[in-house]
Amino acid sequence: SVGAAGLVSRIRMKLQKSAVLSEQIHVASYDDTMNRITSLVAENDRFEFFWYPGTDEANIKTINPATTEPEYPLGEEGGRVAWSYEVLPSHRPHLHTEMEYSVPAANGQACFAEIRQLIHRQFPDVRWPVEYRTVAADDIWLSMASDRDTVTISVHQDIKLDEEPYYRACEEVFLAYGGRPHWGKVNYLNGDDFARIYPRWHDWWRVRDKYDPGGVFLNDYARALRPG
Repeated sequence: SVGAAGLVSRIRMKLQKSAVLSEQIHVASYDDTMNRITSLVAENDRFEFFWYPGTDEANIKTINPATTEPEYPLGEEGGRVAWSYEVLPSHRPHLHTEMEYSVPAANGQACFAEIRQLIHRQFPDVRWPVEYRTVAADDIWLSMASDRDTVTISVHQDIKLDEEPYYRACEEVFLAYGGRPHWGKVNYLNGDDFARIYPRWHDWWRVRDKYDPGGVFLNDYARALRPG
């Protein structure tokens, strides 16, 4: 409900047991990574890579079930065998802003390539990485992966710098490839934009208004997204 339809008083969760995972990070050429992207995704439980502007390399991260017991003390990210709760969190010590869009999986490579060209052409001073990862389809109305296998692409900028020109240019590319923005990160869309990219947008608002007709749980941001 993105927090705008009421309070959750009870929830039932289907959980998996903690598992021992093996996390590996290695560097490969950008071109080789993109040429092998289908097999890399298929062969690993979790796959992502970071491309750093100004380089032709991809920092690839994979996480898979381990065949050995946890190894302690834990090392740095990239060579760890440990419990899932120790491996899955991502440590981000440097303050930054972020824009993340999800595009249909079939558009992922082309969209990423165009973002890369955009940085080379218009934003050569950007040094923060661009991230590529995959998410399976689900059936949640306002999920970024609703009804489609998805590639998420994230751009970042230092918290002290003005990210808006860079992010707005990236957003144009993301939208051209059928992108949907992460609900907790930067975007510049309005309610009509969301109605175009989410087929159940109006249905969601009807349900929301049924359970909160007085708009108690709407803040200024959510209220501004109401479709016209």
